[in-house]
Amino acid sequence: MQRPQQGLGRGYAAEGLVERFEAYVGGMEFANAFTELNDPDDQRRRFELQIAERAAGDDEIPPPDWDFVTALEYGMPPTAGIGIGVDRVLGQHLWAWFPLGKVSVRPGPVMASCDVFEIVVNGRGGHISKPQDAIDPLVIGAQIVTNLQHLVAREVDPQEIAVVGVTQFEAGESVGVIPQTARLEGGTNMFSAEVRDLLERRIGEIAEGICAAHGATCDITYTRGYDAVVNDPETTEIVAAAARRALGDEAVYEGELILGGEDFSAFQACAPGTFLLLGATDPEVTEIHDHHHPQFDIDERALANGVKVISESVVALLQEVPA
Repeated sequence: MQRPQQGLGRGYAAEGLVERFEAYVGGMEFANAFTELNDPDDQRRRFELQIAERAAGDDEIPPPDWDFVTALEYGMPPTAGIGIGVDRVLGQHLWAWFPLGKVSVRPGPVMASCDVFEIVVNGRGGHISKPQDAIDPLVIGAQIVTNLQHLVAREVDPQEIAVVGVTQFEAGESVGVIPQTARLEGGTNMFSAEVRDLLERRIGEIAEGICAAHGATCDITYTRGYDAVVNDPETTEIVAAAARRALGDEAVYEGELILGGEDFSAFQACAPGTFLLLGATDPEVTEIHDHHHPQFDIDERALANGVKVISESVVALLQEVPA
């Protein structure tokens, strides 16, 4: 959303945004609604539908001189949003674990930052019958997995929130052979920048220390993803009030923190913003499956709710921005 040229009245919502948005809901052209509403001659608001989320570090990141809309159409959050005078940013995510008809609007932290790491343990291969002549990377890797669990339990402040998990472990191709290498991959989730620094440093130190103790070496790659999604309190207060007008007082609440990550934080680096989590499942109609489950589904009535909330919020925020 860009700074308006003049103030907007309430009639703008009734005659424009809400009706035009709702006309698309349930139709085949829902995705086109956002780009069609981007009138190049009206610089008061911009709408974009991000059809895919990219991981930070992908090769196809737009160059920093790309503008806000071009970057979004490219499939990545903007790196030059401030350059076009964006005042506020809004985003929402369908959330299967929140009930249909509800929307979570909370100030402050909403979703965590998520990083990934890879550890390749370099040992010395050999025959299983002569382990003394080998350096077994599989056994060493197992110790690394176990010791990484101590990070959250014994090194992170208990008042902080953090996750360290190893989710892939590959080693060996034959029953009788001690492999040359073992590869571990995993991820970390946290809200605090200090905890993030701690985990990155200590994962490397633990892996290197265990390898050195057993005569092995390791190659470590730690890749930072997007920052935590942290909602601006002032923007969130306005959006929460708009959501109550759109869906009713009982529909709006502060849902729990989500330890998953979201690239909306890249938008929030450009301007103050709020990220909403929209209830998307009616358990009496649709069985609830997690977002990466092969049977994941939503109740499409949630789309109409999302459109109403965003439309009402846009109008409310435009009225707050000085002309």
